[in-house]
Amino acid sequence: MATRIRSDQNILGLSIKNNQQRPFKISQLADDTTLFLKSKQDIKKALNIIETFGSLSRLILNREKTKGLRLGNQRKIEDEFEDITWTDEIIKALGVHFCLNHKKMLEMNWNEKIEKMKKIINNWKRRKLTMIGRVQIVKSLLLPQLTFLMSMLHIDQNTIKQVEKIIYNYIWEGKTEKVKRNTMIKPYIEGGLNSIDIRSHIDTVRINWLKKLETEDKALWKVIPQFEINKFGSKYLICKMNLDNLKNLPISENISPFYYEILSTWMKLKKSNEPKKYNEILAQIIWGNKYIKLKGKTLLFKNWIDSGIITIKDLLQNNNNLDENNIYRKLIRKCNWLSEISMFKKAIPKIWLRKIEESDVDLQNFTARIKNQLMLKFPKQEPIKIEKCTNQKIYKHIVSMKSEKPIAHLYWENKLNLSDISITVKCSNEFIFKHLQNNKLKEFKWKFLNKIIPTREILHKWKISKSPNCNYCKVKEDYEHYFIKCEYLQVLSNRLKQIFETLGYKKDMLTLKNLVIGYKIEYPKYNEINHLLTVIGYSIYKSYYISISYWRNIPHNILQVIAINKAKIISIIMYILYNQIYTLIYFFKRKHT
Repeated sequence: MATRIRSDQNILGLSIKNNQQRPFKISQLADDTTLFLKSKQDIKKALNIIETFGSLSRLILNREKTKGLRLGNQRKIEDEFEDITWTDEIIKALGVHFCLNHKKMLEMNWNEKIEKMKKIINNWKRRKLTMIGRVQIVKSLLLPQLTFLMSMLHIDQNTIKQVEKIIYNYIWEGKTEKVKRNTMIKPYIEGGLNSIDIRSHIDTVRINWLKKLETEDKALWKVIPQFEINKFGSKYLICKMNLDNLKNLPISENISPFYYEILSTWMKLKKSNEPKKYNEILAQIIWGNKYIKLKGKTLLFKNWIDSGIITIKDLLQNNNNLDENNIYRKLIRKCNWLSEISMFKKAIPKIWLRKIEESDVDLQNFTARIKNQLMLKFPKQEPIKIEKCTNQKIYKHIVSMKSEKPIAHLYWENKLNLSDISITVKCSNEFIFKHLQNNKLKEFKWKFLNKIIPTREILHKWKISKSPNCNYCKVKEDYEHYFIKCEYLQVLSNRLKQIFETLGYKKDMLTLKNLVIGYKIEYPKYNEINHLLTVIGYSIYKSYYISISYWRNIPHNILQVIAINKAKIISIIMYILYNQIYTLIYFFKRKHT
């Protein structure tokens, strides 16, 4: 059926300027078919083919569910033509709303997806997930709601901010965000939570368009993006320009918002160094060059581009002189050529002209090559073709350009006198996210490293508590007091000190450094003891200020089991501490209410 419609010369379809020979007629996905037809005659002929197909295959067209959108001079079509409802308001295809009002169309589509996200969040709010779990819900359930629309529709800044607010409000459970978003998007190993960055995800989807355009097949869908992007020169010339910002291009407002976003994203990723050598200067594309500007704008002479004048080398004769007569002969259209040459001479850096004039290189032996493929440069790697870059690699690269180191790491570096915080924290993060299996322990340790476990001192800084002092000891409650020095923890400390001595650790293990960073954290053989230290810290955090009598529940005979198997003793202690936490919290609430 589709082949018959495409091959029928009597059905004209819709044509694009740069592709008159291959008009749009039909688009299909699964059981959904969209026709692009030019006139009433086209509509009748196409429907006849569909009816013929239906009579043979028994796949009958349901005209009641079929809708038509009137465009251009076809708005005079009656509301009921060929038993199909025609409108110039709204139709829906493949889950996307289309209408003639661009702003209304965007609002309808994005608002629908945002409402869907809110419903998903409301369903998952009942689950007591950790921050790590909530981040996974965002990535696996919320993000897919948006990705399809991102790949075809412009998304404005207000919508992006709204989506970010919904996502991070869910991750932080409606509380104030205590860690920067640009820190949370970092990988686990670098101190983040591997959270999704919506803006980077949008940029990745945009770059994916260029990846698909670079493939060799001549798919019909490429006609429209090629028409938009090649407005600035054939073979995606704008993507090869040394341009820093699309706003600096004189006619950038002529491009549609969606393709404007694609090109803006590409400009952010595509970085180049200032040319200093003679051969680098000659190979520079003149148009859209951030080093060739006049009154803050780059140059773009469409006539010169059409005439084959692309690089600096194209302007020069063999004697390295900028010859105006040579330029005049090359130009297809001669109008305004003198003023354009004058503008170019004012814009080109004077140092470039001097280097060109001083050079004695024979231009006949020099070829300024413009790479046909779009290339991306990643840190510490050679440039690679964009079609060979995975979406994951592109996303990670974009995130790395904007992510920030956790501020709290500098605090711990000074507080604990650490020599190399980056290596220490890296080892600690590897332990947290590779060794620890329980997400609650991971979340606790991550919060501890980011200095957001709430002590009275921190709550006082956040203006939540009136006093920075401990409720019981009446001294300033910092982390050292909270986890180690509080008098209500001394029974536990003494008991654990005996256990650690039994295990062969003579020095005091309950130190702030061991609880935050870990004991000899760079050595994997100490993972079990660091697991125990994490459980101890988490137990104190969750059952703080409980009755001293609980800590006597660590059996005396555990010291008498004597270390035939140290791992077994560690597992017994962790079981006692960890699996009774919720009982302790319940006991604590009853005691203090």
